[in-house]
Amino acid sequence: MNNLNFIFLEEYKHLDKLCSELYDGQPGVTSYINAMKNMDWNDARQVSNWRSDLNNLIRLRHIRNHLAHTEGSFNEKLCTSVDVNWVKDFRNRILKQTDPLALLRKYSRKNISYKCSDVRNKNESSFWSNVFLVVSVILVVISLVYLWVHNIF
Repeated sequence: MNNLNFIFLEEYKHLDKLCSELYDGQPGVTSYINAMKNMDWNDARQVSNWRSDLNNLIRLRHIRNHLAHTEGSFNEKLCTSVDVNWVKDFRNRILKQTDPLALLRKYSRKNISYKCSDVRNKNESSFWSNVFLVVSVILVVISLVYLWVHNIF
């Protein structure tokens, strides 16, 4: 019997429970994977290791399913200490909000913030452009009135 399989399964249960709490009781890791799959790739590529995290989650969920549903699977060597550590690390990343979805939310908020400031800057520049235009028109009108008054009298 491979004790590492038991350790892996226990760590995976912790991760699955945390993800389930994030998704209001929905299937934990599966919901997280689905959320990652449903993201726009143009946004997701802004997060380093997005693809490798997604692939690891899928691979490790497969190992978990094999352990949970296949008779005698605990006698096989299905996972390594690297897998156990990855699951622990990923759980900690979720808790610290440095996981891929949290990073994408931070990126999106930052991007929206930049867009808002761009709109503000455009509105400010538009305001000053309008002021300049009004002042220019007033100066032209004053110049024309001045010329007209001098030509008549």
